[in-house]
Amino acid sequence: MKPATKNYTPEMETQLMEAVPFNADKAQEFADLFGKARGSVIAKIKSMEAKILKDNPEAEKLYIVKAPYVTKGGADVEKKADIVKDIETLLNINAESLVKSSKADLVRVRAALESGFSQVSELS
Repeated sequence: MKPATKNYTPEMETQLMEAVPFNADKAQEFADLFGKARGSVIAKIKSMEAKILKDNPEAEKLYIVKAPYVTKGGADVEKKADIVKDIETLLNINAESLVKSSKADLVRVRAALESGFSQVSELS
């Protein structure tokens, strides 16, 4: 049986340990430096973190900042529940089941309520 090859040398691991704490941008920098995918670097950091935490549960995490969720257009992701809360506030009602509606419909309803219904047809 062929021995397993390591993807990261001890020198690479040392470089990673010296750069903690990590976030997505720092992981990308090391991915470029090592010629690896960012996901590979994050997985390595997390595996190193698991070994450290196993030996010392009081140790701090190495990867502390997760990249924010954004839409394909780069805008922040807005949860349907938050849109429903906005609609409930605008109408001064409780309508929890609205969260079952499509996000696009909820956004249109909120926009119509905020604009005072003046241009509902243009929002479609």
